[in-house]
Amino acid sequence: LAVKILRQVLQESLGASQFLREIRHHGRLDHPRILPVLDSGSADWRLFFVLPYMEEGTLRSRLQRDRQLPYPDAIRITQAIADALAHAHEAGLVHRDVKPENILFAGGHAHLGDFGIARALERATGDSATSTGVVRGTPEYMSPEQAAGQSEYDGRSDIYSLGCVLYEMVAGVPAFVGPTPQSVIAQRLSFRPTQIAQFRDSVPESLEAVVNRAMMVVLADRFQTAREFAAALERVVPDAQSPPDRATTRIRAIRRRRFAWLGGLATIAVVAGSVIVAPASVARSAARVTVTP
Repeated sequence: LAVKILRQVLQESLGASQFLREIRHHGRLDHPRILPVLDSGSADWRLFFVLPYMEEGTLRSRLQRDRQLPYPDAIRITQAIADALAHAHEAGLVHRDVKPENILFAGGHAHLGDFGIARALERATGDSATSTGVVRGTPEYMSPEQAAGQSEYDGRSDIYSLGCVLYEMVAGVPAFVGPTPQSVIAQRLSFRPTQIAQFRDSVPESLEAVVNRAMMVVLADRFQTAREFAAALERVVPDAQSPPDRATTRIRAIRRRRFAWLGGLATIAVVAGSVIVAPASVARSAARVTVTP
């Protein structure tokens, strides 16, 4: 067994009885890929909950060791977690903190842990913001709706977070990085992540397309259910088992460089155009100022 004790800073913000009630409420979930909460309570004024011990560690520890995972492994892990999320979403529950630290392994299988902890924290404090010292999500994996401070969102938020995890398993780096949590959060509202192929030439285009769809900012453009996400990955499996050969990879690299070069030219043209147009704009503005009484 593994016993988790909440940090003091969290306990000081919580109503203990409500927090424990929420933990037990989410403990109703019964799925082979959801790590169950076996017990919870308080001892010596410390809140704790008990989980099965996962002898093979977390996905975070594996990424620290291997950085990039084989495509079939990344797909299999994502499908297992998507299946767990689908079960929870159909029961009306959202995880809210899907990340590599909460994906644990035992018996060669991936399990989703800490289910309901984020929601229990929110319900116990009556606050869903990220600025109170109690973390409601993890900046690198937050959905745009979480990052925007929305208090209520559905399972599509977890799909976005799982998409971020899949991106990292394949690319070897998080989709969003920055010097501060605030900068990381802001990026997902303004930018698309770098194409995975920039980090890993052999990535099947079908796999990258699935990751891109899972991480769409607009909710309607995302997979609408975790089962839909898992099914899309199943269709990618044949491509993942036979990555493109070296010649195909080289052609893709040339194509990306060509697009990058053309994009650079377009940027230069826009900048040059603005330099030419600016004096005329200034002159018009000056003329307007002159005739104003």
